Amino acid sequence: MSSKNMAKTEIFPIYCKFVYGSPLSQHSYSIQIPETQILNLNNEWTVKFSPLPNKFDIEVSRKSTIKTADITGILEQRQGEHIINHFSFEHFFTKGSTSTLIALPLKSISFADIVLTGTITIKSENFTTEMSESDEVIQHKSWEELSNNFKRLLNPEVSYFSDVSFICGSVTIPAHKSILSARSPIFADVFTAQMKENIENKVHITDMEVPILRAMLVHIYTGKTEDLSIESSGDLLVAADKYQLEDLKRVCCNFLKRMWMSKMY
Repeated sequence: MSSKNMAKTEIFPIYCKFVYGSPLSQHSYSIQIPETQILNLNNEWTVKFSPLPNKFDIEVSRKSTIKTADITGILEQRQGEHIINHFSFEHFFTKGSTSTLIALPLKSISFADIVLTGTITIKSENFTTEMSESDEVIQHKSWEELSNNFKRLLNPEVSYFSDVSFICGSVTIPAHKSILSARSPIFADVFTAQMKENIENKVHITDMEVPILRAMLVHIYTGKTEDLSIESSGDLLVAADKYQLEDLKRVCCNFLKRMWMSKMY
């Protein structure tokens, strides 16, 4: 197993409005220093703007110190609709450093409101781990085993784990509200409301055939689709749309697209 050191670049928009005073008369203002504003760029980075009479103190800080990072900023000072000043700054964070303080000059105040706009760009180390071929095989086998284990839950022989049943014609298929709700927003709504299906623990299916219902449930539990045909994929697409199964919709659409393209050539 090996690792790569790659750069990760993130760009954050900046907008801060500061009110320095209120008008005493048409040409006079009572100057008051606004409160500090703190912007959380993400879970890692924070920028604190501290306005002063003739400058802004900008403190950029981070939580983790194990990586290097380069931060650049391009800001504008606006008053009303006018841009009266441009700022740019850059700072390189070495490993172990947590914050830096940047002072930006502030031009004379002629209006009560001042706005800082622009962007801050952070380029940091992004360590990625490459899996060896054996790791990929092991992970694939783990996913396959997990998928097969969930498929067994649809087996009537282990139905004592189920808490809801699908009734389609004369066929009963045991299922589990938690899994259905996690995969389908529609089922989540059904099983969190005082609806007949939730109270009786039975879902009666009258608008699809048993094979389509089974195929839909298999996909919900395993993420797999088996033995698709043009006819079944069309019916399955309708079912996926009804229960908002977005991944199954993509699978059916891609299959139908391939079949259509193959007939063209």
